[in-house]
This record gives sequence, C-alpha cells and structure tokens, in this order.
Amino acid sequence: MLNVINNLYDYNMNEYYVKCRIHGYSNNWSEDRYNFERVKEYDGNFWGLESKGSLIATAGCLRFPEISTNAFRIQYRGCELPHTDIKKGLSRSHFNSSTFRELIPYQLEWITKYNSDEIYLTTNLDNKNHRAMTLIAKQGFLSLHSTEQLFGVEQAIWRFNIDKYITERKKLGIYTIQRPPLI
Repeated sequence: MLNVINNLYDYNMNEYYVKCRIHGYSNNWSEDRYNFERVKEYDGNFWGLESKGSLIATAGCLRFPEISTNAFRIQYRGCELPHTDIKKGLSRSHFNSSTFRELIPYQLEWITKYNSDEIYLTTNLDNKNHRAMTLIAKQGFLSLHSTEQLFGVEQAIWRFNIDKYITERKKLGIYTIQRPPLI
C-alpha cells in the first residue's frame, strides 16, 4: 500500500530530488524548481506518495489566474519515479499513473474549499505525457482548452472533467493506506 503525504512543505525531499535528477526530471530535481512559495501564494498545496518509507511521486495544485480568477491547475509538478507504482498493467484512462489515480482526489478535495469547478492541467507539447493526455481526452476525461506559451514553454491547457474522473476512479481498487477523498 502507498502512503499519502498531505503536505510536502515540511517533508525532507532531498533523496527524491536526487532521484529526479538521475532520471532527468528537470522540473522536480530541486526545491527551487517546485516553486513552493508560488504554490502557497496561489492557495495551493503539494501531495506525495510514499512506498516503503521513500517518496515516489508528487503533484500539486494552485490557482491558475492565467485562465480565470476561479481556475485551478492540478498535477502541478506531477512526477512519478519509474517502476515504483504498486498497480501494474496498462490503463487506457491513465489510471496506471499513481499521481493521476491517487493524488488527483486530494487536489479536487482541496479545491472544493474555494468553490471552483474550473480545473485544468497542462502538458508540454513535446512531452510523452502530452500524447497520453491526448488519448484520455478522447475518453472524455479532458478537453483541450488552448495551446499557448506559459512561463516560456509551449503548453496544452486541458479542462478536467471532474464528474467523469470520479465516476471512473470509483471503479478502481484502493491502493493507499488512506481511502482517497471523494471516491
């Protein structure tokens, strides 16, 4: 079972940063790259997943004023170390990703405090994760809002379908010590 860390602000992530650097995950290899202060400033939080006492995945959410005053961005700095998820196998709906499967429910619960249903995630256009989002968009989990430069990088901005996600996530098992919220 995976353990959910509800707040990474005081968590020692040094070992995780080293592993991210080894794998070339440039957005995740240092505290500076995580933009913790920006996330706090924009009413956000970070979550993590531990396996056997080691951090294996992270993701955050924060306000997304580039879209609207009520919008939130989920899966911010989302990252999963390779070969660490306990759920094996393929998934057409991206539920083989521990951050997508286990951390989005926490992000959605967080956002309910702000009465927003404007949920977005972004992908770099030249990233393999962008191709995965294109496929799950065909299943109704996402719709392409726009492609634009964000922070100097060409990105796709996807509108997240909360109802579709929760309906499909409820069909899966529980893979964490804590039962995910909203599921």
